[in-house]
Amino acid sequence: MLEKKLNKKEKFAATAKAKGNDTAAQPIKNDFPTWWAWLPALLGFLVYANTLNFGFVLDDYAAILENTSTQKGFAALGEIFSTSYRYGYILIADELYRPLPKAIFAIFWDLFPNNATPGHLLNVFLFAFTCYFIFRLLSKWFPNQQKLALLTSLIFAVHPIHTEVVANIKSLDEILSFLLCLLSLNQYLTYKEKGNMSSIFLAMLLYFAAYLCKESTISFLPVFPLFVYFKGKLNLSLELESRSGLQSGPKENVSQKQLSVDGNQSSHNQIPWAGLQSSLKGIQWMIIPTIIFLLIRHSILNSSDIFSAAPPSVSDNALMYAKDSLTQLTGAVAMLGLYLYKLIVPINLSFDLSFPEISPAKIGDWKFIVSVLILLTLLGWAIKEFKKGALISFALFFFFITVAVSSNIFMRIGTHYGERLMYVPSFGIVFLISMLIIHFLEKKESSSKSFTLPTMAVTGIIVILFSGLTLARNPVWESNETLYNSGLISAPNSARVHYYVGLYKVKTDYLETLPEKDRDAAFNDGVVHLKKSIELYPYFTDAWTQLGTASYRVKNYPEALKYFEEAVKLNPYDPVVLNNSGSVYFDMQNYNEALKRYQQAVKYKPDYADAFMNIGSCYGVGGQYDLAITNLERAVQINPNLTQAYYFLGVTWRNKGNESMAAKYFELADKTRR
Repeated sequence: MLEKKLNKKEKFAATAKAKGNDTAAQPIKNDFPTWWAWLPALLGFLVYANTLNFGFVLDDYAAILENTSTQKGFAALGEIFSTSYRYGYILIADELYRPLPKAIFAIFWDLFPNNATPGHLLNVFLFAFTCYFIFRLLSKWFPNQQKLALLTSLIFAVHPIHTEVVANIKSLDEILSFLLCLLSLNQYLTYKEKGNMSSIFLAMLLYFAAYLCKESTISFLPVFPLFVYFKGKLNLSLELESRSGLQSGPKENVSQKQLSVDGNQSSHNQIPWAGLQSSLKGIQWMIIPTIIFLLIRHSILNSSDIFSAAPPSVSDNALMYAKDSLTQLTGAVAMLGLYLYKLIVPINLSFDLSFPEISPAKIGDWKFIVSVLILLTLLGWAIKEFKKGALISFALFFFFITVAVSSNIFMRIGTHYGERLMYVPSFGIVFLISMLIIHFLEKKESSSKSFTLPTMAVTGIIVILFSGLTLARNPVWESNETLYNSGLISAPNSARVHYYVGLYKVKTDYLETLPEKDRDAAFNDGVVHLKKSIELYPYFTDAWTQLGTASYRVKNYPEALKYFEEAVKLNPYDPVVLNNSGSVYFDMQNYNEALKRYQQAVKYKPDYADAFMNIGSCYGVGGQYDLAITNLERAVQINPNLTQAYYFLGVTWRNKGNESMAAKYFELADKTRR
């Protein structure tokens, strides 16, 4: 009699049966009230509902409001996917490739121009859906742990450290990346469970889309086998009984729950190599989208139009202030300790903690010593519990894995501190907190559909407290003014905070909102903050530049030139400094030096529309009208909304005697002005 040939699904089932893996062979029972799944989503939406009418803030300017590429709308989609993330903004050095969120910003700009509400609504909706999906994912793959799933998703929904992500439109990259990773993980686990090739292809597609949102998605790659290893675990034991005298049930019941990945009991003192090997099978599929993304990113960022980014400046990453690599490392460890503290005690949050508000902790600094002891203890605990398949290990390893890229421990990134960077790692800490609550307050014989009174009380206190902190923190992100003023309280010694406040107050847009009698005082206050920024960090190029710009606006050209020359000394390749100093020379009627500075600016930033417009002005003043038209047309090609360039084109064509062309560009100038 011929044996029947097994298909892929049957092979998976047979393998699971041979190994005794009941969770793979039997359907997972999800016995919980339906409303449990929607409660985290509803709560996540409600705590951020007060952000829906907020404006554009902070990094929204670079990504949307002052990005000429984004503002082209649908027409820019091809350009967005073939250029760096900050292309269209004034920065030249850019190592970011995040086309998916930027494409969404461009589409929204076309549909809802200069309107921040749709962006805020999208962030809140996607965050609420993430909270919903976290519950669904955990309850599906950790059978009979619906209580853990609910507590985790509820606390994640209200954690105050997420405020920067949800309330700031630009942080769509964080929200979308994590959500796509979770969706991909679900499909990957389905593939591991059933062997469906359609599931693994969908997992790869979703994971690739996550990469298009944020490069740190790569830190999620180890999470796939990590989740596979712990999938189906029932072991909530924290090994605390022997230390505290607490008993969570008969000892034989606890040992029965300490299962290896193949369903068999494992020795507490041995690493389950078979389980590890089984968990790693299939990960090669997820490496494919990783390689494809890295190749595309390398191709885009190494094109001739994009300059390689220099190492982070001290104003961006305070760790760069350290003169040796050891202090940079100890400083990074201390910062990771601060992150962990903020995740557990989310108070005194700040959008900025730049130098010298925080400086690198040296090896003898108590901040480093306390941080390294706590972090090593947690890491050792995670390794120990990993051998037993305890979910405490999953929670801690998730945190350490996903925080690795942003920790600055293994490589220096563009900032040393950003609460948005804890969005994904916070899941591991929230999972841990939820486990602790259940371990200490839930009885093993209690119903899977209800909580004990102590559990409800503690969870309720946490949820109410965190919700209140989040609701109170949200208004800080309403506008640049509210955000920057909050920084003066939370980080009064930050050079960057004073820079932001000063820059905001010297801008014409802000001054025009004030009564005329108050404008001079506000402007002077802005100058004071810019000077304070330089006092705190004398090598802050941007602060010198904005001091020059402020002096230029009040036509104090000698002082403006002095500030710009200081900025040029610090950074001779900064296109903004070169362009602005060129404008001073232009107004001083030194057109040759002005032209030289403008040409240097476009050399270092080939898509600098304002600099091309200024080059056109120089040629126009010199009577070289054809060269003027060439450069002015290049300016409006880069930025179709550059009203002044259209006007100059009209003037230039009139000077050439072509009234029809002049009328055309004057009309375009009026149109863009409206």
